[in-house]
Amino acid sequence: MDEVWSYNDRVFLPNNRDDLHRMRIAVKNLRYNMELFSPLYPDTYRNYLKTIRKLQDYLGIIHDADVQIDILRKRIRADINWQHNQFKKIEKAIKKEEVKTEKVRNFHGMLVKNEYSGLVGLLEHQIDSRQNNDLLFIRYWKKINKKKVYDSILSITSAKEKIKDKGHKGDEHETG
Repeated sequence: MDEVWSYNDRVFLPNNRDDLHRMRIAVKNLRYNMELFSPLYPDTYRNYLKTIRKLQDYLGIIHDADVQIDILRKRIRADINWQHNQFKKIEKAIKKEEVKTEKVRNFHGMLVKNEYSGLVGLLEHQIDSRQNNDLLFIRYWKKINKKKVYDSILSITSAKEKIKDKGHKGDEHETG
């Protein structure tokens, strides 16, 4: 649990992709541990487990968007390189007078309109979506910190540990 909250200051930094990814993994591990031990704790603990699940959901959506943005950027770069190479071939053909200028204009318009602009629009949409989800995540992070979720989970688990420790000490005393 400490690992998740160790990212607190970095949550608010712009372009904190790597930190949010590491935080997502830490939240996932916390969630799995909380799920495993939830039968041992009161219902309030399970409510905090829901909070951790929602936190993981936000971070997962952000991570998915980051991956999709990378894929789109690579695709756009590849398309730009391909187009650049096509234009070089056309320029050579024009110099040799093998292609008329009108055909070049049509070819250029078709490339830019059909491939490039659609991908750029999709990339812009993904970036906007990622930024909106980042804001929702930050808002949720502030909310759970204001509600002192960390302290509440810690107090529940610490109370259980104290009861367990007292139980073991009593058992040892009776048998000793």
